[in-house]
Amino acid sequence: MLHNKRRSAWRRSLLLVLAAMLVMTIAAACGAKKDNEPGGGTEGGKPDSGKAVATYKDGTVTESEFEKYKTFFVLMNPQAEMFLSIPQYQEQFLQEYIGYKVLFSRMSDESKKAADTDTEEFRTQLQTAYDDTEELRTRMESSGLTVDEAVDYFRLIMSVMKDAESKVTDADVKAVYDENPAALQKASVRHVLVSIQEAAEGQEARTEEQALERANEVKSKLDAGGDWEALAAEYSDDPGSKDKGGLYDNADVSQWVEEFKNAALTQEVGVIGEPVKTSFGYHVILVEKRDEVTFETLTDEQKEQLRQGAASKVLNDFMQTELPELIEKIDLPQPEATEPPATEGGAENGAQNGGAGTDGADDAPADDTPANEEKAPAAQ
Repeated sequence: MLHNKRRSAWRRSLLLVLAAMLVMTIAAACGAKKDNEPGGGTEGGKPDSGKAVATYKDGTVTESEFEKYKTFFVLMNPQAEMFLSIPQYQEQFLQEYIGYKVLFSRMSDESKKAADTDTEEFRTQLQTAYDDTEELRTRMESSGLTVDEAVDYFRLIMSVMKDAESKVTDADVKAVYDENPAALQKASVRHVLVSIQEAAEGQEARTEEQALERANEVKSKLDAGGDWEALAAEYSDDPGSKDKGGLYDNADVSQWVEEFKNAALTQEVGVIGEPVKTSFGYHVILVEKRDEVTFETLTDEQKEQLRQGAASKVLNDFMQTELPELIEKIDLPQPEATEPPATEGGAENGAQNGGAGTDGADDAPADDTPANEEKAPAAQ
């Protein structure tokens, strides 16, 4: 479950923006546009088909425009490609894109300039990556997406986010904190994961009862003074921590699955707790340190995270309440129906083989975030 920690600077820059967004959307406007409205033209790319896939008050979205938008987003977040193949998700994605276009059109010229510095930095990074990376260049050219269009998309989402943040008050920031104080808590935790597993080639099955018995065995050895480094290496099924004595140091508690997070927040510091069951199996946990965070002790960086969260709520309110009234028609191409092959056990095999993965996190059993890139079994 370890993941490559190298990310190109141009992609990382946008991921930092996406992480703050309620809906991970990069918007494109490729047809006719006002002089100061971002959106690609057709020069240097494939001609716009002109077929409208959406009509909303004061505008339309063409099929070509939406395809370029999706291409840009997938370049920033490759895992989105799987979800964008789902018709229902595509429609939601398109609606959100329209929302960003509407919000941008309402902004003053002065507000739009607030994103200039970030946008030009992104342009430099993307142009360098485009010149140096054949795979990126081929992907963009095949969809007709130009560097200028990609920069316009970045400007759009950055401008809308900065505008939303500018309207957030200190009271809004405090309200976001009060909703979930644990979201910013950090803890240093050691654990040994004993997984429940089905039989596989070269691996014996382990029932829930056997997993609990093995977890209790580990706990007994640790209580007797056993070495975490040795026991984690021998017993743990968590590849993200077993070679580090089971340690996740100064990690964001909010990113862990609920049962693991609750143990990290409530278990007595310095005391090995009883095995905790999660969807991954049983965890023997030792909380070495837990930093109690109050609103008054938040760093400027943490308050900025909360400010972005409050801004996301503003965008969410618009997307859920006002936007649906502005959209007049969605007409996305429908996938052709296909007959499934009549093979023995086909439906069963299809159900067994589904699933999707996510990027991981550094030093925390967590989901993909810009600051964390190594995944552990305790991840949500």
